[in-house]
Amino acid sequence: MSSTRRQRLAATALIAFVLSISTASLLLGPNVQAVRASVADIPGETITSGNFVGLVGGDIVDAVYRIRVPDSSLLIVSITGGTGAELGIYLFDQAATSILTDTPFTSSAKPGGIQSVSTQFRNGQTVFIDVNGRNVDRSYQFRLSVVVLVDSTPPVIRSVAFDAVSRSEHVCAYIDAVDTISGVKEIAFSEVSGGELFWEAYSGNERYCTSVNPGEGSRSISVLVRNGIGLVAVRTKLSVVVDDTPPELIGTLPVGDYLYLGRTPITWVFSERIRPVGSLKTALVVVDQNSNRLTGTATLSKSRKKITWMPSTVRPAGSIVILSLSSVADDAGNQTDLLSTLMYTRKNRTAIRVSAASSDATHVRLQITGSANLVGKTVMIQVKDARGWGDVRVVVLKNRSTSVRIPRVLGDKVRIVWVGSERLAPSISAPALLPR
Repeated sequence: MSSTRRQRLAATALIAFVLSISTASLLLGPNVQAVRASVADIPGETITSGNFVGLVGGDIVDAVYRIRVPDSSLLIVSITGGTGAELGIYLFDQAATSILTDTPFTSSAKPGGIQSVSTQFRNGQTVFIDVNGRNVDRSYQFRLSVVVLVDSTPPVIRSVAFDAVSRSEHVCAYIDAVDTISGVKEIAFSEVSGGELFWEAYSGNERYCTSVNPGEGSRSISVLVRNGIGLVAVRTKLSVVVDDTPPELIGTLPVGDYLYLGRTPITWVFSERIRPVGSLKTALVVVDQNSNRLTGTATLSKSRKKITWMPSTVRPAGSIVILSLSSVADDAGNQTDLLSTLMYTRKNRTAIRVSAASSDATHVRLQITGSANLVGKTVMIQVKDARGWGDVRVVVLKNRSTSVRIPRVLGDKVRIVWVGSERLAPSISAPALLPR
């Protein structure tokens, strides 16, 4: 081939390459620049923010560019290759000397020709961008997009919602913060101005917790959030109520050891608003004297200070009801110690009264009146003297109203005692004055 023909072919190839690059620029728009893909190592081609096109793949393995990123900036680099392209992005810092020997500080090399990375810079520096072509058969055209956003504004705390009351070791709040450029990266709490801050990752509008100094009462907490380049926003003087005292069981109802009705509600009363640890269905266990599970309904009052169990069936006289309520917690999360087991015996109520009807020099006539279920039962007459109550006489109540004569003894009061039975509750009459 003559030298003249070689020169013509070379000139034709050069014109075709220039036309192809010009055509790509026209297709990609006025903001897109065609860049050389022949610079395969650091320092690479100098670029600024914008869109660029190039070739990698086949014999062209890497295309390297460098850009100066100013202070407080977000750098976004993305590439899009043609159909079938396998591309990767690797970013190196300004200390790197070669893409072959140094380690990138971030990269994207998932399968396919679409890749993107972004990173924040508190301090400005030169960044080297390596577009890597993993296709070995031929080269593919790619579009490189580089965006540098300077961030001069701190993040914004849109809302903070603390729990109404918290334990000092577990103060929590839902925090919603936003930063459109660098993103919200970290969050911290501070109870004391100028105190040490402990930063944790921010993952969106979620619940975040900290601890404060122990002690009851209202506290002021500051909430701080920090974006990707280190700018901080502060929301101060947010009031939090700290409660480190577990709820106290004030009492149970009914008072005493007996249930007088076939379906008697049983209630626990607490010093403050409570909730069961778990569900009421699992927190409360009720059995009879044979350890058979008893059915019923457990409810928490509207005031949330009472838990009540109502049996679903009538309990027969003489049966026993045993109730075990597991620990409860207040709104701050303080839990009670294990509550004592309750035991009631289902018995029918009894009643008895006594009065001094008359007296003579040696005897006193007493009038004893009992409930119908005490007719035929044996009761004890007791008299109180300086030493206390003492037994005087045993009497069988033949009728609901019985008259009894007792010797005049030293004492000023008299009462009647029924000790009870398996089905009948015990009872004691009110004391009556004896005549002098």
